[in-house]
Amino acid sequence: YPFTDVQRLWVTFSIYLSVIGWAYTLGAVVALANDAPFRALLARNTFNRRVRGIGEPFYVLCGYGQSGSRLALALDKLGNRLVIVEPSPVRLAQIAVQDYAIPPLTLAADARLADVLEDSGIRSKHCMGLIALAGEDGVNQAIAIGARVLNPSIPIVASAKSDVAKVNLES
Repeated sequence: YPFTDVQRLWVTFSIYLSVIGWAYTLGAVVALANDAPFRALLARNTFNRRVRGIGEPFYVLCGYGQSGSRLALALDKLGNRLVIVEPSPVRLAQIAVQDYAIPPLTLAADARLADVLEDSGIRSKHCMGLIALAGEDGVNQAIAIGARVLNPSIPIVASAKSDVAKVNLES
């Protein structure tokens, strides 16, 4: 049956309404994809999945300053796999231009947080140890204590500048 004028008007109105709805939906999806926290969450989820997929021994390195970058290159030359946690994205960007035989997995986050250590694979059966080389003794102590609580069986190496921090880390 042919449409009546009222039916044609209703279909036209419905088409315009659905176009507006789709335009709003697409705009919301694009805005979400450009949202920095959303992109960071996606990157963290991808990092977590890749770390869980490591089927060989690896070390967790917290801190990618001068000492951390040199140690990472040395461990890589010895054939060790690395997971690097560094709060500065600028320092992590340097890894892309370094000559690693096995590119390390990286996460820009604070390693003092338990969920960051867990995401970096500290509880994995393949985790061979943790190295804390942050610039401050308090940060290294917090990382070492958190790692010890999460996995008491792995070796932990932490940098200490003061005698008080050294005593605290040894205890």
